[in-house]
Amino acid sequence: MHQIAARVAILPAVLMLIFLFVGSIDHLDNRMIKEAWESGHFFLFACLTYIACHLDWAKNKRIGVVFIYILLGSIILGLLTEVLQLIVGRSFESDDLYRDIIGGIAGFTFSRIGIRESFKQNLAYGTLCILLLVLGLQQFLIVSYDTYQTKKNAPVLSDFETPFELTRWIEMGTKHEITKSVTRNGNKALKVIYEPGKHPHAVLREMKWDWRNFQHLHMSIFNSQQGVERLIIIVHDHDSRRNIQDYQMRFDREYQLKQGWNDIVISLTDIKMDPKDRQLDMSRIYSISFVMPKPTVSKTLYLDNLYLSN
Repeated sequence: MHQIAARVAILPAVLMLIFLFVGSIDHLDNRMIKEAWESGHFFLFACLTYIACHLDWAKNKRIGVVFIYILLGSIILGLLTEVLQLIVGRSFESDDLYRDIIGGIAGFTFSRIGIRESFKQNLAYGTLCILLLVLGLQQFLIVSYDTYQTKKNAPVLSDFETPFELTRWIEMGTKHEITKSVTRNGNKALKVIYEPGKHPHAVLREMKWDWRNFQHLHMSIFNSQQGVERLIIIVHDHDSRRNIQDYQMRFDREYQLKQGWNDIVISLTDIKMDPKDRQLDMSRIYSISFVMPKPTVSKTLYLDNLYLSN
């Protein structure tokens, strides 16, 4: 049975090898599609090692020796593929190497199920396979859960009350952490530390995209500094994000934050009509950025309770 399965695994393994260097994911694609794509590293190496374990070289070797070969082979081949991907314009990703190694171990473990082993041994191998599958697909599973929470809690965009909300936020010259010390609504908020620089951003990337049936965008921002701080709020739709250097295509407005909590309400009509020569596509909102213009020292803001209302 394993021999047949190993032959069947050759085709998907070849296809996934090709996609390592030929296929690509657009930066505007849904993050679940992105994570599913990245999970291909796990499945590729699981297939390759599963096939390798059923070749003649492995049949007469002790299980420990085969495992060492598989582990070293996964590390070496994983490093090699990451280096080769640099040639086709991709970056070296340590997360991909991690998935390669976990996938290699998973393929080896799966190959041991049912091969002259006791029930307890098969159960142990099966349990280990499930554990490795969870480890290999960890980021995909986290993103899937948070995507479910995003849809479930809409029109709340982010209130930091559910696990894994940090996966929705991108650090660009900022550092983020969930905190309970300063909150406006509920038990948690997002602490954003703006590092000195030109235009550090805190970006909410993953949220409800279709804003057509709402009238206002709400948010609460706590300024922990003495005096007034400037903050620029930018809203991109998919088209303006593709033309990110054209500042006329997006909503872009500066706000003055007094010390303490600032409850900001923005009309979605204003957001829609703000671009100079176009209207923002309210059915395809891409991101909200919170930009501090040119801080010379580190500064801290707290964000909470981002939501849409009628």
